[in-house]
Amino acid sequence: MAPSKKPTFEEYLACSELAFEWAESYDDKDWDRLRGILAPTLTINYAGVNAFHDPALPASSFIAMMANPLFLGDANIDSQHMLGLAKWEKVSQTEIVSWHQSRAAHVRWEEGGMGWDGSEKISAGAGAGGKAEEGERRKRDVNGGEGKKETGGRGETGERKTVAAKGHGHGMVEMYYRKVGGERGGEVEWKWAGIKTKVRWNEYEFERVFRGSAGKGRENGDGK
Repeated sequence: MAPSKKPTFEEYLACSELAFEWAESYDDKDWDRLRGILAPTLTINYAGVNAFHDPALPASSFIAMMANPLFLGDANIDSQHMLGLAKWEKVSQTEIVSWHQSRAAHVRWEEGGMGWDGSEKISAGAGAGGKAEEGERRKRDVNGGEGKKETGGRGETGERKTVAAKGHGHGMVEMYYRKVGGERGGEVEWKWAGIKTKVRWNEYEFERVFRGSAGKGRENGDGK
């Protein structure tokens, strides 16, 4: 009997959870959470997003790229990465691939709004003598309670109203999962091992959302 090309139900659940954690860690800008699901090396092909491609990128370098303030680490950017219908294939005993319909929504707010971590940013020229630098932040409790903080910068005093740019990408993502561990009797587990994007079309002005190179000059991309 030929081996099944489909993951077991338990493998499907494990990898589905990794895909969920990937999306939520992006949107919460929780880089420690993202780090926790990554394989040691990743296959990253972000053609159509920031034209980046590396078949063996260290996990630490991937975190640095995503957390960059010129990319998704910009505290003025809110996002939601939605994964739709999917299909799955187990390509080996240690590798699984999934394909998902995708929509990635992004909004960049004007300077001076509330950051994703509940901090209040001070725009350039603000403060005594107008010497405060853009991006400097002053921590404050957006809910008025000790130690409370709302991810996304939302709250009665933290609602942001002025949109600087917005752009939503529609397409498909191909995700990779790899079984790692087992050295010296350690635990073996599935980890998120990379992504390949296919952008079919962008809604609004995606190229204006990120302050860096993401979205600029590559309106469409099939990951090739």
